[in-house]
Amino acid sequence: MFASPLGKKALTAYYHGIDITEMKTGESINTGRSNISFIETKMLHWPDSMVTYLDSEKLLFSQDAFGMHLAGSRLYADEYEPYVLEYEARKYYANILNHLSPRVEELLDSLPGLNLDIRMIAPDHGPLWRRPEDIKWILDLYRECSEQLPKPRAVVVYSTMWHSTELLADALSDGIRSAGIEVKVMDLQVTDRSEVMTEVTNCGLVAFGTPTMNNQMFPDMADILCYVKGLRPKNKIGFAFGSFGWSGEGAKQIAAELEAMGAEQPFELFQVKYMPTAEDMKRMSETGEKLGRLLLERVKNNTETKEKCK
Repeated sequence: MFASPLGKKALTAYYHGIDITEMKTGESINTGRSNISFIETKMLHWPDSMVTYLDSEKLLFSQDAFGMHLAGSRLYADEYEPYVLEYEARKYYANILNHLSPRVEELLDSLPGLNLDIRMIAPDHGPLWRRPEDIKWILDLYRECSEQLPKPRAVVVYSTMWHSTELLADALSDGIRSAGIEVKVMDLQVTDRSEVMTEVTNCGLVAFGTPTMNNQMFPDMADILCYVKGLRPKNKIGFAFGSFGWSGEGAKQIAAELEAMGAEQPFELFQVKYMPTAEDMKRMSETGEKLGRLLLERVKNNTETKEKCK
């Protein structure tokens, strides 16, 4: 059995007395027909992660990199529709690797210097990449995801008890949309946290809304914010909103979580008591439009900066 140094440490902690040969980056073994080379990829996404290159097949076993949680009878990526691959690849990256983006960039930067003739990539999860154009596509997608630059898309995530926060979410979304920004509205009563994180990583504007219950944000909102914060999204414009009957701590707690994530909050949080008035709805729509225009400006500035750096 062969493993990375940290892999050996973990395995011997589980299976006492097991015989493991430690392999480091640049080391290889010869099977008689092939050379198997090893490259440590720590924290992608385990401390003991390592990729393996089989030279006779020009095959990179990429472990957790370049994979997806997609199970089916089709073995190769080119046997799936492109939209399925893009969604599943983005979802996997967002929920497994986003907080490790600096490590991903290091891996992508190091690949040319390894002088590996890669004709196929076989990840631990998901289909195999065998066509040159598909290998380039998944590498480019990982580069894009790891950079975490703002995109002209927004996600509005909300919890609601008696539809008050839902009404605010709709008004905010309408305003953002009027600025020319695509908006995804997500009700946490019917949305999984991994779906939310997928949208968060693929946008430049995130808004979270909640009612207040027992002096706290709604439990499902607390869950999603804890989850999102741990995956460390960057370069986001954030906005907090909500409704309350008695005390109104919920939206304040969202704003604090957005601050902890490093999200820019250009506008003060917005809350209403009981149900929003026509004036409240107008204000939310106007705020949404302002947020959308600000996002467009951020995207334009980032695009121009990136072009100058080429």
